[in-house]
Amino acid sequence: MTLRFERVLVPDRPRKPVPEASELQGLIATVKVNEQDKGEQIVYLSRAGTFYLRREALEGWMRLPHEIASTAIEGEAYVSLDAIAPARVAFDEATLVLKVAFNPDAFPGQVLTYQPSERPPPTLTQDVSAIFNYQVGQSGATTGSATRSWTATADASLRLREWLLRSQAYYTDSGGSVVAARGLSALSRDDPARRARLTIGDFNTGATDVTGGVVLGGIAYASAYDLDPYFVHQPTASYRTAVDLPSQVDVYIGETRIFRQAVAPGPLELANLSYLAGRRDIRIVVRDIFGRERDVSLPFYFTDRGLAPGLQDFSYSVGSIRRNITTESADYGETAFSAYHRFGINDALTLGAQAEGARGFAGIGPSLVLRSDRLGVLSVEAIASHNRENGENGYTASVAYAYQRGPMSVLLSTRRASPRFVSLQTADLASLSLHDHYATISYTLPHAGTVSASLRERQAVDQRPARTGTLGYFLPLSRRWLVQTTYQRTTGVAPGYEFFVGLQYTPAANFTAFSSVRTTGDVRTGAVQFGSLLPDGEGVGYQIAAEASSTPDGPTRTASPELTYNGRYASLQASASQTWQRGSSTGVYDVSVRGAVAYVGGGWGFSRPIDDAFALARVDPAIPGVRVYLNQQEMGRTDDRGIVFLPRLVSYVQNHISVDDRDVPIERAIEQRSLEVVPFARAGTLLSFRMPVTRSFSGTLRYRSGERTVPAEFVLVTMKIGGRPVEFPTGRDGAFYFENVPPGAHAATVELPGRSCDFTIVVPATEEPVTQLPEVVACDAR
Repeated sequence: MTLRFERVLVPDRPRKPVPEASELQGLIATVKVNEQDKGEQIVYLSRAGTFYLRREALEGWMRLPHEIASTAIEGEAYVSLDAIAPARVAFDEATLVLKVAFNPDAFPGQVLTYQPSERPPPTLTQDVSAIFNYQVGQSGATTGSATRSWTATADASLRLREWLLRSQAYYTDSGGSVVAARGLSALSRDDPARRARLTIGDFNTGATDVTGGVVLGGIAYASAYDLDPYFVHQPTASYRTAVDLPSQVDVYIGETRIFRQAVAPGPLELANLSYLAGRRDIRIVVRDIFGRERDVSLPFYFTDRGLAPGLQDFSYSVGSIRRNITTESADYGETAFSAYHRFGINDALTLGAQAEGARGFAGIGPSLVLRSDRLGVLSVEAIASHNRENGENGYTASVAYAYQRGPMSVLLSTRRASPRFVSLQTADLASLSLHDHYATISYTLPHAGTVSASLRERQAVDQRPARTGTLGYFLPLSRRWLVQTTYQRTTGVAPGYEFFVGLQYTPAANFTAFSSVRTTGDVRTGAVQFGSLLPDGEGVGYQIAAEASSTPDGPTRTASPELTYNGRYASLQASASQTWQRGSSTGVYDVSVRGAVAYVGGGWGFSRPIDDAFALARVDPAIPGVRVYLNQQEMGRTDDRGIVFLPRLVSYVQNHISVDDRDVPIERAIEQRSLEVVPFARAGTLLSFRMPVTRSFSGTLRYRSGERTVPAEFVLVTMKIGGRPVEFPTGRDGAFYFENVPPGAHAATVELPGRSCDFTIVVPATEEPVTQLPEVVACDAR
């Protein structure tokens, strides 16, 4: 007879007295909790049909309430399943399988993060690194006796852990007129943990929708989310549910699946769901092990305009306004301040305030971002200013609305300013825009391209309004061909129209050709351009452009070739342009060399320009000609010193550096083929790929037995190398083999029949890859 029963335990079931041990039957049963196999467990069954499980096991599977009492059975704590109501219990006596189903809330919660924010922190090293980028060039005319100009720029930086000291310089010599100036110079400290940066020196103040940035010389402290590119600081979608059984979760954005994960029973939260900007329909499908599905859809509007709840974005700065940076080394003016601070209140609202001022004026105003899953995103900013010198007040305000869903995209914005508004950027009122209205809409037709239309009206002080309307069409004909066309008409200031048609052809990943026709008033221009992309590593890139124009003054022809070569130690660039008009020709040229000198950890060398971070990869001991890769792309080969510079690392993200083992001689051992590094900005990292020469030693081991020596066959020898035991076996006739043991006399031990024997192995100093040792005779064995 087979016993099979199922019971549901309910919360208000009366508590039974604890049974006597004689009333319990011990069983070894396979336990399944919410269809998760927990293996064989010792369980007890009372005469009343109540099951008891070990408390320690239950606490490892679920969140067991502390108030539940334990029952001592055979010296261990057990818990009655009656006490963990509600629950469903089923027992099959034939298979000895006990199935228990609890509410999902009884299990620990799970959080699945689509884009994890926790990634490896920046690589901290005690090595000082330095970068000196330079560019030297000459430009002039190819005909006539026009003046030739020499230009030079320099960008030097010194990095130690979180601290960066950086300065720029400019030099121009044009016909004896020499200008030399110091550019931006500053000492900064990056704080990745707080995602903030302290700057002392020259810096740009933070720009907003209503105030542009200026350059101050002083001190600034600002949030810096670029220190953690993996961190998602805008609002993200989330979803909470509960899972009864082991299940699979699929997340779709539209028809695209972006995420799949197996989950255990219990509360479940899907967090940090982010995607391209716009209104997206998120679909979540939960499928349990029996194939039953739950399908949930919810809308979400993704945007980078707001902040996630609890996050802040800020900038506080004070200093002297600096002007004419490229021509003057220290043109500092009046003292000024600039500040803004924004708070993410919730997923729908971001609030903030901003202020700026100098000796003669001050301004302050609010900002907000409203995000709606169904309506899009609305941004509002305003500042009211007061001019203390003349007592006049002014204001500026900006409102922008964006909505994108599927094939449609809409952007509306307006900005107004009163004639008396003043800010750090608009000290010259002639540059102030009294209003700037803009509207654009685009729609993508399936297999028929994208149509767009926009209208803009601007008016500056003492000028008439200028209106510009634009119609555009963009159509990918295939993976290699695309066509685009625009029509633009301007009224008011500088009226006119322009019609443009362009055709692009991309037959290969590194080659592009483009042709176009443009009509502007009485001028019609045809152009063609083709060339190859410049590789990240060593190689050549080129562009050749030709243009023909028909004007009222006659035809004009122009040819413009450009060539760039990325060498190991520098980049060379040469460009020229020749124009033919009315039987005469004029031409200009420009040639330059750009490169860098970098230093880190005692190693230095020349390289192509270093725009961000760099690494010096070294094969130790040196092997020339080894290919080194950055993120699977070849960046160069090691030189005679076994060194190669990698000038294109990206700061604050993982960079994968590897070597090609096909270039490594067979006698070398490769300890590591790849390394990961997360550098600071403008930091150098010294990477060492250890590839010692493999030196092998072979010989025979014998021991004395009476008057003769006997091979020590199939025994294990233990040799001490610097206090560390190294083991190797012997084979037939006592033959042995080991590798990479330093020269010297090394104590060794071997277990012989009936005794343990100590002896010495002498390893000679040699450069040979294979060395045969003299026969080694251990002690007597009798």
